[in-house]
Amino acid sequence: MSVKENEIKTKVIRIKKLDEKAFAKYGQFQNLLDDEALAARSIFPYGFFADVVKLDLGNTTLPTVSVCQAKKQEEKRITMLEAHQFTCEGLLPLDDDVVIFVGTPLPGRKFSVDTVEAFHVPRGTFVRLDPMILHGAQFAVNREIAHVACFLPGRTFKNDMLAEFLAEEEQAVLADEQEG
Repeated sequence: MSVKENEIKTKVIRIKKLDEKAFAKYGQFQNLLDDEALAARSIFPYGFFADVVKLDLGNTTLPTVSVCQAKKQEEKRITMLEAHQFTCEGLLPLDDDVVIFVGTPLPGRKFSVDTVEAFHVPRGTFVRLDPMILHGAQFAVNREIAHVACFLPGRTFKNDMLAEFLAEEEQAVLADEQEG
């Protein structure tokens, strides 16, 4: 058998611009640097924009802020999928735009890239992922490393994380919309 015949065809997922309609089934997002948009969602029109994104973190442990280091990678490959059964997750890219991927489990809670979409999230845009939304590591867009604030109940990685590492034939690669 030749090498060509033995190659695994990798699924390619196009990265989309973050859009309310396309993202609605996964959660919510809000540009925290856009005063006009903040004023439209807040009870206060200026100075203090209250309660612009609701984040249900359950009642089991205290909310925490962690920091993820998203790396810039030539090949943005999905090798693992995770989800949280009981809590939302908040992501806030601090110093660069990032690419995220999200999806929903197949029946029987099967994790698969077949339901995954990818979105370009501008720096300063807060993203809420609802419970049981598949996701994984973010990718920096411009810098070698981007810092992403991650909002979760304490120790979620230990007490409310479902994760599956994907075999090579189950993986996918993210590509810009304009790429081939």
